[in-house]
Amino acid sequence: MEYFEENLIFEEIKTRKLKRGLLDNTNKSTDIAPSILGIVLRLGNTPIVKDLKKLYEYSDKVIPADLQVLFEKKDIYLIVHAISAIRLSGSAKVDELQYNAEIIEKGTQTIDLLPNTSFKELATINLGFEGALSGNGNFSATLPVSLTQTLLPDEITLGAGMKIQLSSNANFVGKFTYSLKFPVIQAAGVSSNFCTWVLNPQDKPLLGDQLLIQTVAIPKGAEKITYKVKGVCKADKGLFWKQQIIETSEYKIEINLI
Repeated sequence: MEYFEENLIFEEIKTRKLKRGLLDNTNKSTDIAPSILGIVLRLGNTPIVKDLKKLYEYSDKVIPADLQVLFEKKDIYLIVHAISAIRLSGSAKVDELQYNAEIIEKGTQTIDLLPNTSFKELATINLGFEGALSGNGNFSATLPVSLTQTLLPDEITLGAGMKIQLSSNANFVGKFTYSLKFPVIQAAGVSSNFCTWVLNPQDKPLLGDQLLIQTVAIPKGAEKITYKVKGVCKADKGLFWKQQIIETSEYKIEINLI
């Protein structure tokens, strides 16, 4: 995956109160020299795209009638978005990352997001996790026996540490696995043309690539979709330093679907 890259410079003057002497109880404000906190924020500009119907075809199973009706009206895709923060200088601590993406074309609809808020508890306790991807593109944190007993050896990679193991069960695409620990997640956008994730650190710094999956329904036969994407980074240097909030520029990404 390739990236848009912006060098975000955080500059803040830290002020502290100093007493003038033992017999002088008055306080004096002293400005300490500005500190530059250098963070590069990257947004993926070539998202990985997987056609949900083709994933069915890979496992040689008959599509159920209700899903066939859905596929006749819409094309459904898994879109893998990416955001990452890299600290190049200083000691800035990333407190939060936000990723926002909106599809420009009309008639598109977000079906589900991974990770989403329902995975928040799992993300706080597990190093990686797994779940089910249903036939209509929804993600679940549970693994039904009917899925685990019908898993095939075939695996589809969606990015670093993320994959789908296909199933012969017609109600599922397969089991998804993410081997890295997610940060704490808030996600929104289902039933709309946009998706947004808010990522907060846990016991590890919020640095490096974060992969985010959107299941989206597209008007049948569309050859491309265009996103407007933007990132937000909140960071600070610790005690007495004011948190800085910086937005990236808004970028357009055109994704070919054929």
